[in-house]
Amino acid sequence: MTDPQISSRNRVVSASSLIEAAACALSAIKDEDGLTDAELGAVLHRGADQAQRYRTGLAEMGMIAFLRACSAWNGRFAAEIVGKLDLKLSRVGAGSRSARGFASLLARLQVAVNAALENDDEIDGDELRSMLALLDETRNEIEAMQAGSSTLRAVA
Repeated sequence: MTDPQISSRNRVVSASSLIEAAACALSAIKDEDGLTDAELGAVLHRGADQAQRYRTGLAEMGMIAFLRACSAWNGRFAAEIVGKLDLKLSRVGAGSRSARGFASLLARLQVAVNAALENDDEIDGDELRSMLALLDETRNEIEAMQAGSSTLRAVA
């Protein structure tokens, strides 16, 4: 007998999987930004030793440290973690672009997607990670527009 299919919305995600995702995210941020465990800890309002335990998956992160990490690193930290729960995290804020600026942002995203597809018609993990900042920026602008006025006007 096979296991019944469980909807991803109703499945239980293991604590170890969530802790591992947080550890991987913190390790990547540490490496990419050239930070020390003390600097990670400063952002989290924890000591270097505790930041190192979070980064290596040896400790469960409390809610306050988690939210501070989300605030500091947004999708770089939280995207994979909350994605395991079929959620997304994004900043709330007013859109900062005119219609022309938004069109320019979309064009830059299209160029990045075209470049990734150029050689093999696929977007691999490295290519997607290289677009992450641009994808976050685009998502933030779209969500800001949805939260406020949905009208964009070109400015002369």
